[in-house]
Amino acid sequence: MPIISFSINDHLKKFLNKLVTKKYYPNQSKIIRDALLRLMSTMEISEIERDVEIKKIQKNIVGNAMIVIEHDDDLAIKKISKLETDFKECIAGKSQFLYSKYKTILFVFEGEIDSFHSFISELNAIENLKNFRYIIIS
Repeated sequence: MPIISFSINDHLKKFLNKLVTKKYYPNQSKIIRDALLRLMSTMEISEIERDVEIKKIQKNIVGNAMIVIEHDDDLAIKKISKLETDFKECIAGKSQFLYSKYKTILFVFEGEIDSFHSFISELNAIENLKNFRYIIIS
């Protein structure tokens, strides 16, 4: 994963530290990645690059997404169920594992790369995820 360096003021640094200390996020990098993914999911590409013509990628891919939540987090489970309904044509498989107080859910996704991006963005927007990983296989 590429490393990017940037500057922030003391107020933002303290805010990041509080989020990690209070265990809202496992580390500062996850906070920044989450914030950028949420921003990407809300902005239109046309707003950013008005002068550049972007060709829509129509590539079909196979990808995996894995999330970890607390097994009794009803709100997260409800949001995941809605996503499963919204992307039912693309979700080729799903496995769940329970261990201690956590539930690990693995999705196998097959479809257009734009749909996978939307699926990943919406999954990552779910609050209280303990872990989140995804990979494009082909």
